[in-house]
Amino acid sequence: MNNSGFRWLVLEPFVHAVIKGDDVLLYNTLGKNYLLYRQNTGIAKIVQQLSIPENGYVAKLTNSELEDTVIGRFVADLRKKFMGDLFDPQCSASRPFNIVPLPIVKGGAIPMEQQLVEVTFQLTASNLPALKPYKEASRQFTFPVYTDSPEQAMPLDTIRSVAAQMKLLPVATVHFCGTGILDEPLFGAYNRIFGKTSFRRKYHVTLRQVAVPFTFSPGKNEFVALYITFPFDQQQLELLQQVLHTYPNHPRVEFNFVVQESREVDVASELISGLGIKHAAFKPYLNGSNIGFFEEQVFMSESDIFGSRPGRSEVFSRISMNQNDYGKLTVFPNGDVFANVNDPLLGNLNNLTVAGLVSRENEVGKSWKRRRMDVAPCNGCLYQFLCPPVSSYEIMMQRFNFCHIKQ
Repeated sequence: MNNSGFRWLVLEPFVHAVIKGDDVLLYNTLGKNYLLYRQNTGIAKIVQQLSIPENGYVAKLTNSELEDTVIGRFVADLRKKFMGDLFDPQCSASRPFNIVPLPIVKGGAIPMEQQLVEVTFQLTASNLPALKPYKEASRQFTFPVYTDSPEQAMPLDTIRSVAAQMKLLPVATVHFCGTGILDEPLFGAYNRIFGKTSFRRKYHVTLRQVAVPFTFSPGKNEFVALYITFPFDQQQLELLQQVLHTYPNHPRVEFNFVVQESREVDVASELISGLGIKHAAFKPYLNGSNIGFFEEQVFMSESDIFGSRPGRSEVFSRISMNQNDYGKLTVFPNGDVFANVNDPLLGNLNNLTVAGLVSRENEVGKSWKRRRMDVAPCNGCLYQFLCPPVSSYEIMMQRFNFCHIKQ
């Protein structure tokens, strides 16, 4: 043991530490491994000292502390996982310099409106009977809006106005969602407005509303998301077969199966396998009475969380923003704009510019900056920065723990 009476314990700056009571999680964002300690007061106290910003991930451990079996094992664990090490004060009399892994948000560096990267146009609000069983789907993922009121369609002037404002912004993707949006003359009008722009354009439609024959061919920057709903009947099967025959495994046509129960997952899986669909995905639909299905198919376990192995940038972004919503706006047919459709209205395009709406979200909005550390029970959970960002499902239900961890 050294003669100075202590050593410096230094935690590596790529290690993320979470302490909740006497429970400690240390996650190596480079090696993507972790150390987990439950009900360990001694280790929790040391990690608390390490985590004080002024200490810079450095703590002083006395010789007597290092001789303790638990603390000695803790230091050995850190070294084995390449998460930290001991430094002799004889080599460095003052506290070693280290960097605490905290994200730096440069508030004024980027103009507010330059943060907009994705816009979704809900072009219609339809009262089609086939959409009624899925009337809450548009609050969970991109899906045509259902209304009990008379149908609405977004005026082309609204689309032109937003498109003109977007040309000077770093928007990467524009989503078009609704019924009949691939049909003429509307599609031709959308194409004239956006055809010469560099935006990635994605059209979201249900298979039931696809015109027969399906002749739309996605261009260079165009993509189609088809939503297949249940019950799956013979008409849908024939239409699906036609689409697949016309565009076999087209890389820009994806097939989304909207599922509410395990049986539908099984049927969809058989269709995907039997028809050789490569670009397929499942979209779980929360209908108000199938939370058991979500617990079985969607909820995450501890092994799922650690199995996701988020990297440094992912962990840091989850500390400062919601990756699901950040930089995104959704526009409804009447001009109402939301950052997340389950959150309060940001404003209306009739009296606010796109830049003004982005500034409002940054100043008073909830969506872009909602983190798990802000909502219960995630704010009391060790895994709050390892779990995916808060989802629209959770916001809609006001239940922020789609997991088997914190109940």
